[in-house]
Amino acid sequence: MWFKFTMKANTNIWYISLKVVNKMENLLETSLEIATKKTNDYFFINDHRLKQTAFTRERSLSFQKVIFMKLDTIKQSNNTAIYNILKDVYDQQPVARQTFEEARNNISHTAFKEIFNDTVNNMLSVPDMNLFKGYRVIAIDGSTNALPKSKELKEVFGKSTPVEGEIYCRISICADVLNEFIIEGEIAGFDVGERKLAQKHIEKINCENPLFLGDRGYWSPEIIRNICGNGKKFLFRIASNGVSAVTKSEESDGVFEYKGDILRFHKFKLKNGEIEYLVTNLDNNEITNSELEELYALRWGVETRYNELKNQVGLMRFSGKSELVVLQDFYASLTVMNYIASAIYDANKLVFDKRKDKSLKHKYKANKTSAINILKIRYLKAALESDPQKKNRLFKQLAEDIARTVVPIRPGRHFQRRIYTGKKRISNR
Repeated sequence: MWFKFTMKANTNIWYISLKVVNKMENLLETSLEIATKKTNDYFFINDHRLKQTAFTRERSLSFQKVIFMKLDTIKQSNNTAIYNILKDVYDQQPVARQTFEEARNNISHTAFKEIFNDTVNNMLSVPDMNLFKGYRVIAIDGSTNALPKSKELKEVFGKSTPVEGEIYCRISICADVLNEFIIEGEIAGFDVGERKLAQKHIEKINCENPLFLGDRGYWSPEIIRNICGNGKKFLFRIASNGVSAVTKSEESDGVFEYKGDILRFHKFKLKNGEIEYLVTNLDNNEITNSELEELYALRWGVETRYNELKNQVGLMRFSGKSELVVLQDFYASLTVMNYIASAIYDANKLVFDKRKDKSLKHKYKANKTSAINILKIRYLKAALESDPQKKNRLFKQLAEDIARTVVPIRPGRHFQRRIYTGKKRISNR
């Protein structure tokens, strides 16, 4: 069964199609099935444990239990996580926090990174996710985050800092803005520039037809060469004092040569009178100038992912003071973000199917804030259910519960990123 919904901004329309198959496997269930099997697999455990003697005997905290304790959708203290997961998911008496922290310190962050990559691969394998004119729209953005004070973290991340006496890291993510999941993430010291992290993203991402969106801070010869040289596409905003062939041109649209590549530019005026400068290697036969403006407006989706990552999933509240724990928390948070995106995808199939024959002013989608609260630890309990039929019912019920709370889709809206900026929390915006 096929249907399409339209997203309209100004006078131009692009179409996003979603295929709904009644017997399609639940995306969240599929992702969690991979994690559940891996975290019980001897070879996976052996690859990612930091001591050969760890997790070799039957104990109250298995490798899998420790992993799942860090995959709750609501960030919480170690004590609360221990109680909620062991009591409500495993029906087991809670252990001391020290016991959990000792077990956690025996797991490499690479276990969480691999599980995160599995969620990415699973979502990329869905054949009918939202694309823009055949391109997967990937927005790049960076931010900064305060870290707990410790000698170890200062040595690893503290070579420079925006606040004297504090320790900060730099975070960079790439988000598939039309499908609302994170496709790549990096964390580094504050002294590592956003462009360097963006280079890593571009080199790592090998999905079909990627189209990168970037703000003016990402324009550089190295990044443009990297994208164009590998046959990828981009749309970047540049600064008003940037490429003179663009900013000093009297034309509002045109082409120019940049380091051997023929690029295209488009200028337009915002409501406040400010001129925006866009540069792309997309041909004018495949996208109009007005569509370039609409396409760039999609970049706000990565701002929304940051808000969810920091303020709802709770990345800002790191659960330890070691490099190991910071890296574990980072990749666990990215994983949780993609589990939420998977749950939203499953729920939206129900939302769209229910309304496909109705004449409505807006299309609707599942409310992500409600989804996060509904998932909590229910999705982990469903993942561990041994009875296949009961497992399927639990995941189906989760999708149905999330689909009951919806919000209208209002394309073309742009919001400034609003992240709590109190002590020890800052954004680069």
